[in-house]
Parts: sequence; structure tokens; C-alpha cells
Amino acid sequence: MARIVSTFEVEDCNRALAQVGLPARVHLHDACGGQFFSWDSLGERDADVRETAEHFFSNKGIKLEFVGDSSFRTR
Repeated sequence: MARIVSTFEVEDCNRALAQVGLPARVHLHDACGGQFFSWDSLGERDADVRETAEHFFSNKGIKLEFVGDSSFRTR
């Protein structure tokens, strides 16, 4: 079962993105079926956003599953 991510953790991830110079913000979408996350695409820099988000959440023991160019969910 996927771990629930708090809004505070999303904000911390957004700070981590800003610290490495990425102007993206992760958005939390929460519904009955679970949580889903997205960011406004940065085109060629989306790979950097994915890498930074993956590193941030892996340090918290959370694995991500990317389900598009600019979205993911936890697993």
C-alpha cells in the first residue's frame, strides 16, 4: 500500500526543487482512490524534476511511480 504524503512533505519537495534552480511546483491531487501528484511541465527539464522529486521522496522511504511526462503517484 502506498504511503500517504502530507501537504508539508509536498511543500518540502517544492523547496528542494527551488534549491536546485527548478521553477516547478509539485501539486497534490487527493481523491478517494488515492493521491496523485503533478507539476507544470518544464519541457526538457522535466527529467531534472523527476530526478529531484525521486531523490527527495526516496530519502523518506517513499517510492514513486511516474505515470506521464509530469505526474506520479506513490507506491
